[in-house]
Amino acid sequence: MESAEVTFLFQFGLIRDTVSAEICSLNLKSIKELACNFINTKLPDHGLTRLLDRLLLFRHDYNASNVLLIVNSVSDIVDETVLEIVLAAQLPPEDVHQVQIRPHTLTVHSYKAPTFCDFCGEMLFGLVRQGLKCEGCSLNFHKRCVVKIPNNCSSNYKHR
Repeated sequence: MESAEVTFLFQFGLIRDTVSAEICSLNLKSIKELACNFINTKLPDHGLTRLLDRLLLFRHDYNASNVLLIVNSVSDIVDETVLEIVLAAQLPPEDVHQVQIRPHTLTVHSYKAPTFCDFCGEMLFGLVRQGLKCEGCSLNFHKRCVVKIPNNCSSNYKHR
């Protein structure tokens, strides 16, 4: 007994091609994977990361007031359905606890009182321009330590 197949079309901009798949193996994830393979085959040098997360699939329905309807179910896909592949500009967040990159805004600073580096803990020596001070969080650093500091400025943090 042969498994039933559905034949539909992927469209990405001006690129269009026919795809066939077994109905029993089709789910939303497998359709997205087929769409990724379609883009990777047709545009091998696209340079996009996390393509599977960026994909949005719409089906063409010329009888609806909105011609493009989002694909919510595999049952939306029948023979000769045109599926439009749309790429989201912004990536969805990978993790709620993802570390944000917040670089320090550093300026050369001359200190009037003895000051210690907030990275290595050693004293900033010299008469003038002893180190760098972050305008956002007021942390102080040696010039040699600046290349090692993490991008974790919190502009609301005030150092003593």
